[in-house]
Amino acid sequence: MPCILNTGVAGAGCNPREEVGRGGGGLADRSTRHEGRRPRKKSPETPPSGSGGSPRPRPSLAQGVQREAPFLGEGPDTPPPSHEPRGLVNAALGGGLCPAVCRASCAGGRAARLTGPGPPLYIARETTAQSEHAPGQESSALLERSAPARLRPLTPPTMALGLEQAEEQRLYQQTLLQDGLKDMLDHGKFLDCVVRAGEREFPCHRLVLAACSPYFRARFLAEPERAGELRLEEVSPDVVAQVLHYLYTSEIALDEASVQDLFAAAHRFQIPSIFTICVSFLQKRLCLANCLAVFRLGLLLDCARLAVAARDFICARFTLVARDADFLGLSADELIAIISSDGLNVEKEEAVFEAVMRWTASGDAEAQAERQRALPTVFESVRCRLLPRAFLESRVERHPLVRAQPELLRKVQMVKDAHEGRLTTLRKKKKKTEKGKEAAGAKEAGKGAGDTKAEEEEEEEEERVLPGILNDTLRFGMFLQDLIFMISEEGAVAYDPAANECYCASLSTQIPKNHVSLVTKENQVFVAGGLFYNEDNKEDPMSAYFLQFDHLDSEWLGMPPLPSPRCLFGLGEAVNSIYVVGGRELKDGERSLDSVLCYDRLSFKWGESDPLPYVVYGHAVLSHMDLVYVIGGKGADRKCLNKMCVYDPKKFEWKELAPMQTARSLFGATVHDGRIFVAAGVTDTGLTSSAEVYNIADNKWTPFEAFPQERSSLSLVSLGGTLYAIGGFATLETESGELVPTELNDIWRYNEEEKKWEGVLREIPYAAGATFLPVRLNVLRLTKILPPRILP
Repeated sequence: MPCILNTGVAGAGCNPREEVGRGGGGLADRSTRHEGRRPRKKSPETPPSGSGGSPRPRPSLAQGVQREAPFLGEGPDTPPPSHEPRGLVNAALGGGLCPAVCRASCAGGRAARLTGPGPPLYIARETTAQSEHAPGQESSALLERSAPARLRPLTPPTMALGLEQAEEQRLYQQTLLQDGLKDMLDHGKFLDCVVRAGEREFPCHRLVLAACSPYFRARFLAEPERAGELRLEEVSPDVVAQVLHYLYTSEIALDEASVQDLFAAAHRFQIPSIFTICVSFLQKRLCLANCLAVFRLGLLLDCARLAVAARDFICARFTLVARDADFLGLSADELIAIISSDGLNVEKEEAVFEAVMRWTASGDAEAQAERQRALPTVFESVRCRLLPRAFLESRVERHPLVRAQPELLRKVQMVKDAHEGRLTTLRKKKKKTEKGKEAAGAKEAGKGAGDTKAEEEEEEEEERVLPGILNDTLRFGMFLQDLIFMISEEGAVAYDPAANECYCASLSTQIPKNHVSLVTKENQVFVAGGLFYNEDNKEDPMSAYFLQFDHLDSEWLGMPPLPSPRCLFGLGEAVNSIYVVGGRELKDGERSLDSVLCYDRLSFKWGESDPLPYVVYGHAVLSHMDLVYVIGGKGADRKCLNKMCVYDPKKFEWKELAPMQTARSLFGATVHDGRIFVAAGVTDTGLTSSAEVYNIADNKWTPFEAFPQERSSLSLVSLGGTLYAIGGFATLETESGELVPTELNDIWRYNEEEKKWEGVLREIPYAAGATFLPVRLNVLRLTKILPPRILP
């Protein structure tokens, strides 16, 4: 069983605080490294330069949450009239449900659960609470009491049982009845029916079958002379045994291998309870491998709960599902049911148009011809009003499938007219009014035939409506905003600097201290670091955490752990890989490293990559245009470096670039406006506030406006075309005159016009010990929490 150590060990000898105010000095004494939890850092007595005022208490993340995210409750479904769905169930499950590792795909196709499916799940029958009360009961004490002297006799009140007591009695009676039936079955008492399936026979009670299944009830009533024997064709004896066991015990074992046959039997024999349990089982195990087939299954069986759950799953991951070959096998009506949803998680409508065009052009000649005939109807669900005018003219209007149909060209012209402010409306006929119907009836009966007013009211009314192609309602995925994502051991918070709003993204406490975070060009968020001790691995029990944030479920997914635990390393990404570069080991003497670990996001496996030309830790790692840049840090001699090199994964080689003007480590770095910016950090003589910028095209460093205060571990974030600087450690003087390293949680912004840094927030809540990333998140999925105060 894995054992999780205190994550404070992850920062052993790796805390940025240790570098503050120190020049070329080494790490702190080892006797102080392996302490338990790092004490909460106190706010500085003296505010940072330019901020003014005194610090205020920092609210906790839990205190800042104002409301909880809503959730939907769904009730059981009753299956429609019977027919055998086994073939489609097999197709839906693909010969077996996707294992838990498929959780990777379900979270965006790039993450993986580490644990497989557990043992078979035993699900008790769900009972539906009814609005019924047990009969009123009178207190025996009151009935036995005599009237007191000189007082009027007491009238015993009617004492209705509470809902909980009534429900308890009802459940007790149900249990008593069910246990009694099972006992009679086990002892062969009052058996009056034999169910035959294959070569096996199952003695049972007709009353139990008839009470639980309209199918069995109808068969017994239709053929009372043959009610003592019931033969079930095309049903596995094991399935019949499970069904009968459930009817007598309310217990059923569900797993990926049995759910398809049980689901088919529940539908065929019309057993609502088993049907609902199977629906819940399929719903909870939706993944990219089966969501389309389960969606079609729900439509086929008219099971709204299953169809809606599968459709919502598809809509939330539309860009991934649309690449699947099964997507091209949808019918026109099934496709319309998906792409007409407001909940489609697409940032741009262009993705919907391209998916429809791929669907239309797929299949053999006969299928393509049929889909082209259905394209005008499907095209109504593409919200072309949301397409940019340039894309409409260059891509949509010139597409061969669109140009081949004049009706589609007319629709495109309507959208172009709408862009210019000319809306086209259609006439839609309405049903006759009640008064008109009465007039028509009177006319047929020869009454009021000459009534001109009645004839006018008899005419059908017309309504002017907008065509569906002009629908400009935004999809769910179009509410993405550029936010500063703050990741700490208390949770994850997203901050909108434009609106000064904070959103709670996750309250998870599994984030290790002194971690390193990364956001990829696909907007995926990863965290690495900490120390994980696995007792089951005797050879190499120590590893590090590696997590991915699931934007849809707002939770952290466990990924294959980092095989070599280290600190003061950097994270980069290129193509489909994530690189862990350099750092210091958390074992074997904490030696500095030049090794590079590579994580393949497609195979979910770790491997070794080409090592760095030199050992380094406390450096910055940036990614740009599928290249990985390594800047600064400290070398084997613990001296600050001004080196810079770049790794090209396509050529499998490192290349040295122009060095920085100032050697530094533990500094802020980011790619902004196509250039690399670095600011502040630690030098061999102490902290620095200097900044410089690297022109990638010219391979040249130039000075930049210095940060207003000397700091280490400053975070630079490029968001929405603006450069932000957040937090870090500064050396501040206490009341006693002692200089101590202090963590600051303020936010600064660089003013491009005035060429200077401006203070935005004196303190951003929930940012202590956090890393900061520029991330695009859907604010409709997040919970708004208390906003910070803006600097006056």
